[in-house]
Amino acid sequence: MSNLQSIVLGFFLVLTLCASSCKRDECLYPTGHTFSTKGIHFFPETDSLSLGDTLWVSFDEPDRFVIANGDSIDFANAANLGTYLKCSFFNEMGGLEYAIPYIDFILKKGIVFKDHSADFKLRSYLFDHIGGHYQLSVGMVLKKQGMYFISNSDASGVYKMDDPNYCTSSTFLLPISNTDKHIDLLIERTPDRVAELEQYKDHIYCFFVK
Repeated sequence: MSNLQSIVLGFFLVLTLCASSCKRDECLYPTGHTFSTKGIHFFPETDSLSLGDTLWVSFDEPDRFVIANGDSIDFANAANLGTYLKCSFFNEMGGLEYAIPYIDFILKKGIVFKDHSADFKLRSYLFDHIGGHYQLSVGMVLKKQGMYFISNSDASGVYKMDDPNYCTSSTFLLPISNTDKHIDLLIERTPDRVAELEQYKDHIYCFFVK
């Protein structure tokens, strides 16, 4: 397995393991759904940033979500709604490595889900629930020149705080909402992985730091 494949696909394996931890078999009458959202947004929307710039990652969504039949479902007070950010970097030799050591994180809205301070692979956050909205605002101060790509996760196995049997266990789709995610930058570096990248294109954002 290539370094790229290991980094990208390994991220989604982490997501699968997290989703499988929810004990839906304890619930006799499950009421879970799959919810679409506006998704995660990166700003500024550019494929080129300068050393020391801050890239912001944000999410803002009302706590009522529409399902496929058009019904609006109240999902306030989620216990574990959030996302992972996995950051990767092409070094001077063209090799791919984890980028966490080259980023300082600024958390304005959201909650650190798990202490990953010693983890070079990812950061994970729960969304703040403020005024009927779920919100996240994370700044990433970029400390090294090169090409970065960031991948994020959907949220699976999300349940409400007052649901000890996980009957509300649901999935929230959290694509990256930017119209241009600059994935062509990654395809240029890894032309043999176009099919794999196509599968995950809604969860990858690329840019250069100059």
